[in-house]
Formats: sequence, structure tokens, C-alpha cells
Amino acid sequence: PAFAVLSTLPPQLAPPSLLPRPPIVDNHVYHRYPDLTAELQDLAANNPDTAKLTSIGRSVQGRELWQMEITDFSVEDGGKSTVYIDGGHHGNEQLGWTDESNHGSGPESEPEAHANAESMRDVDSRFGIDLYLTGHTGTNVLIYSWGWTMDLAPDDELLSRIGASANNLTGVEYGQTSHLLYIATGSSKDLGYGELGAPSFTYEVDDQQNRFGTYTTTIAERLTDEVNVCLLLIEEVEFMRADIR
Repeated sequence: PAFAVLSTLPPQLAPPSLLPRPPIVDNHVYHRYPDLTAELQDLAANNPDTAKLTSIGRSVQGRELWQMEITDFSVEDGGKSTVYIDGGHHGNEQLGWTDESNHGSGPESEPEAHANAESMRDVDSRFGIDLYLTGHTGTNVLIYSWGWTMDLAPDDELLSRIGASANNLTGVEYGQTSHLLYIATGSSKDLGYGELGAPSFTYEVDDQQNRFGTYTTTIAERLTDEVNVCLLLIEEVEFMRADIR
């Protein structure tokens, strides 16, 4: 695919004193909002032919919600595949660092969730989203719709087959969200699949639902597995979209 949209939801304000910033681990550091903003701006400035940075809205604390479009702008959009990637990490996950009590009153009531959902709808209306990927760090699984019900998705056979391919590649466990984890209502993954008709997956790259887990593999090893699975999914975009639609 020659076209991808990466939606990056920024972290909130610095965590309180009881939750100090994690140290550098395995040569990786957890980005705060200013670091992330500067890095995204540098990427866009240094690669104007293939990267464009915009804001899709503001967070509840007034911070820009950055989105980066990656494509070859010299080539017409017709015929390109569109992959929408975001990071929707929960507050108690390794990359979350937010106040978990700061949830909304209903569907898309938080400005961040609403902005991301509206951006997904906008990109789909203009280009058609061929694949939706959302990253989390709460466990170590590849999951797909449905999350809101125990019923199988209409395309369960296709989604399960893709999950099996990922399992063959990295050994990652896979399955329907509500079966493998729990009932998860209001997820962007179900929006991507149920409303927009795009094959949608969540990759959970860590194996403990807390900020201070101990692991048998390094961050680099876990992220390498995630990247390899995402590349596999992207390579299957045309086949998946043809089967679903």
C-alpha cells in the first residue's frame, strides 16, 4: 500500500509524583507530549514529499491531537490502499500514562475519542479505509471484531484466517475480542469494522496489564513482533477488503 494514515493520540499531563516517568529500558524511552510533537514535526519537515502532519482536534486538556499522513504525494490517490493506524492505549498500560477515572459520559463523549472517530469517518469517505490497526499494550494478543457481543462477526472466518497467519509468523495468540478477552463496548475497532466495513485489528504488544510489568523479552523484541504482524496485515489488505466488501 502506498497510502497510510497514522493517528497519534498524545499523552495527558505529566503523571503525579507517585507515578514517575519510567527510565530508559532496552534503549527505549517513553515519549511525553513535547517530545512526541517535536519528533512528528521533524519527520514532516524532513520528508515533505511523503509526510504531512495535521491536527484532528484537541484533547480535554487542550493539546493537539496529531495525525500524520504518509504517502507518495507525487502519485495520484486512485489505486492506493489506505491503512489507518492509531494508538489507543489505556491509562494503566505501559504507554498510557493517563488518569483512568477521566472517562466520558457516553459514546464518543471524550474529545479525543470523538476526534479520532470523526477522522476515521472522514478518511473513509475520501479514500475508503482498507485496514484499521489500533495499538495497545495491555496483553499479548491480536484481536478482531466483535468486541461488543459474543456473536461471531459476519467475516469471522476471514478474520480468524488472518489471525492464524500472524500466529504462524510470530506465535501471537489471536481471536475475537469478546471471546479472547472480554466484552468491550464502544471500541474504535468495532467502529472501523461495523460502521466503515474495514477489516480491523488490535495488536496488544505487552503481556501484563500494568505500567511496571517484568518481561522475558526486550521491548525491541516485542515491538519487532508487532511490526512484523502489522506488515503482514498490510500485505493482505487487497485480499481482505475484496472478501469483506
